[in-house]
Amino acid sequence: MDSIAVVATLVVGIVLIGVAIILLALKNATGKMRIALLLMGTSFIGFLIFAVLHNVFYAIGVGASNLGVVGDLEPHLVTDVEKALVVIANSMEVLHTICFIIAVPICPLVFVAGGVWSLVLKERKRRQVDGR
Repeated sequence: MDSIAVVATLVVGIVLIGVAIILLALKNATGKMRIALLLMGTSFIGFLIFAVLHNVFYAIGVGASNLGVVGDLEPHLVTDVEKALVVIANSMEVLHTICFIIAVPICPLVFVAGGVWSLVLKERKRRQVDGR
């Protein structure tokens, strides 16, 4: 199996699992359990979205910085287009860093927190039903 097929399979799997968790939350859960499951589902899909945005912003930033090499020119020879390319490259640097931070540490932590929270709520409900 080539790498494109593996990546496509993983992307489809992530989206399907995330959507399934969100639908489960919306149809079957109420109150705090709904919030916990929605956190899990949205963070699962959010990981994919922010990972893709990180790569898109990084590519745009690299492209913009490669188009306008300002460092080698005298200050009076720098055009407005080159100044704009520097602003775009710097803006993309900030955006791709923010998306990376959201995708890699924050989304998995929110997913785990939602999962733990939903298990705690499930156990509390089970204990109430059992009368413990």
